[in-house]
Amino acid sequence: MYISIFLGPFSAGAHEDVPLIDLCIEQAIDAANSGFCMVTFGEQHFNNYEPYCNPFMIGAHLAGHLKDAYFATTITTLPLHHPLRLAENINLLDVLTRGKLIVGLSAGRVAPGFRDFENFGLDPRDRDEIFDSKLDLLLRALRQEAGDPPLVMETRWDKGALGGRMMPISWRERPVLAIGTNTERTIMQTARRGWPLFLGPCSSPEAGRKFQVYRQALVEAGHAGKQQAECLARSIVARHVVVGETEEEAWAA
Repeated sequence: MYISIFLGPFSAGAHEDVPLIDLCIEQAIDAANSGFCMVTFGEQHFNNYEPYCNPFMIGAHLAGHLKDAYFATTITTLPLHHPLRLAENINLLDVLTRGKLIVGLSAGRVAPGFRDFENFGLDPRDRDEIFDSKLDLLLRALRQEAGDPPLVMETRWDKGALGGRMMPISWRERPVLAIGTNTERTIMQTARRGWPLFLGPCSSPEAGRKFQVYRQALVEAGHAGKQQAECLARSIVARHVVVGETEEEAWAA
């Protein structure tokens, strides 16, 4: 088993934004130096959660400090991004980390208090359709090479055309993409793609059951044993760990 760390604090207000961003950067570097296999950052907007907002900018800042540790986004809210811009950011960060990057993608959160879709001019009722459309365009953009026919984007949410190659190229042949979800249907789709699974917080029995679904779907999809092993090694489940100066203080928190 490998241990990673997720840096996603809540800010009590504007006065805490900069100190929390600095703290996350410091803790990520300390974690990498201490032997953690990966540091992860998420994406939130306008809600006091994860005040750094942009995990790709954080990853670019940290890339030269993480040594053997991977950097991951847990998660990137795909519907909020233009596929071409996101493809550029993924490839560039893959280069800066020398391939030690896993980009977790999600359809985003629709819940009271979270207005990301509305703030970015999207209808949350279209969430799944937006995700599928943008994921298709993102994957096509990441595959685009010089001499290919133009990649034309003409959807309800994205317009444009990629008439040349994707630039920059990625460090790996293809960047490693994962899906963040707790939904069984999406877990099975993730396994069929041969991608890692980023499972959100849940109880140990529930996590075990969902990973069994994921393993079985990997097998049924016909992925080779090596790919199955890589998917499982790169998959994560979020666990909350509360610490204090004493055992009593930690439990009280």
